[in-house]
Amino acid sequence: MRPALAAGVPVGLALLGCGGLFGAPEIRLESARGGPCATVEAVVLTEPWKEDRALSVRIDGQATEPLRLPAGEVTATFERPALPGRHTLEVEGASIEVTVPPVDVAADWPGWERPPRQGDPAEILLRVTGACPLPELTLSAELPDDGRSLVRREPVSGPVVRLDASGLSQGAHRLVVTLRRGELVVDERTLALSIAEPCTGPTCKDRDNDGFVSKKFGGPDCDDFDAAVHPGAVAFPDPDGDGAVVRPDLDIDCDGEIEHFDGPVDCAEGDPTIPRPEDPDPTGVDEDCDGIVDEGTIAYDDDGDGFSEEKGDCRDDDRTVSPVAKEQPDCKDNDCDGQVDEGVTRPTDEDRYEPDDDRPFALAGATPLRNPFGGHRTTRDELALRIRDGKDVERFSVFAHDGALDDFHVRVELLSVGDGLIYEATITGPAGEITRRLDHNGDSVSIPTAAFKNETGVYEIRVAPVGEHPAQCPLQIAIDTG
Repeated sequence: MRPALAAGVPVGLALLGCGGLFGAPEIRLESARGGPCATVEAVVLTEPWKEDRALSVRIDGQATEPLRLPAGEVTATFERPALPGRHTLEVEGASIEVTVPPVDVAADWPGWERPPRQGDPAEILLRVTGACPLPELTLSAELPDDGRSLVRREPVSGPVVRLDASGLSQGAHRLVVTLRRGELVVDERTLALSIAEPCTGPTCKDRDNDGFVSKKFGGPDCDDFDAAVHPGAVAFPDPDGDGAVVRPDLDIDCDGEIEHFDGPVDCAEGDPTIPRPEDPDPTGVDEDCDGIVDEGTIAYDDDGDGFSEEKGDCRDDDRTVSPVAKEQPDCKDNDCDGQVDEGVTRPTDEDRYEPDDDRPFALAGATPLRNPFGGHRTTRDELALRIRDGKDVERFSVFAHDGALDDFHVRVELLSVGDGLIYEATITGPAGEITRRLDHNGDSVSIPTAAFKNETGVYEIRVAPVGEHPAQCPLQIAIDTG
């Protein structure tokens, strides 16, 4: 879910280029918000230039990667890494304050049921959960007292990360597990490992009692801790018999080749009811083994603000609303006290797109790509609007290009809407017309398009309030084409 956007700040630039030193285009830092996983997300608006541009971006005075705008582009959405907390974002001198919320991500490990012995295989199964996109995370696991690493900056490929801690000596060990997004540390914790004395008696030769001596003692068994793994085995280990396995890539017959299991992955071997569809009521259990516990229930923090409905969040689709949030003039009950906009006054100024009630405000639209293969850029405009009253209609027009092989669409999405407010969004263009009522963050409408039919052209978008509507309510929407 998306937090509300901060108000934009314009800045005029005196840059050499198509605008010269006089009449340089205005650049406006339209909006900014803290992202769900240690990022700042922002929208920049400007006038079109004939040349590609690189705009300076700073966070708390420190330079970050420049924002590159292709020629003709008038809007760009970008994100940069930032630790949780309050920051000042600057784009070419225009600044805006933005708060990055705490990162909801963790690499958890319940511990071993019993400590492995020295010389035995020792596997650690980490469960990575939270709001961060797993493909954007890397994981390191260091044993500082032993001077060795289990992994260093390895990409997180799924919710379960397997670490091989074999070879540790008898005694206690510290394992420091670090999750990073880019160069930012988003989670770090220290795990206590305990390794028992080595097994030396005659029973150690066949620990799993499968009739095969361990390779450690000169036998052929490549996993003497799983009776289902041995020479000649044909089935993956599935102790609870539910048809799902914990280890989908395994040399089950000890022939030196890894076999792959094509069925479901189990996250709770020993419970034959898991995996199963997630329970609609909170259970504290990850029933569907997707790495997320209680998603879709009142116990899950949908918007990542640290509060679920169970913990008092009166609007769990909006990061700006929680029991500890500060009231803002945005037609929402930000602090969940049952009152909307108490103690604050909503601004009375118009948004930058007025007047657009009777004639549409023209967005930049699709522009040709500069490459030998042709084509056009997809577009996404994130717009911060202010609705005067129940009669204020917002109109926009945008040129959309329907390529020969692309998945063409024209879509309107609500990013941030006041409590209980309803809007009617209409898209009209070469592909026809569609109207839909939208009333929640994330609601959207897309115009149906036909395959093998070119529906390139100018589309008009109309957004109008439905029913009673308070004065001067902000509304954030996105219009994207492609």
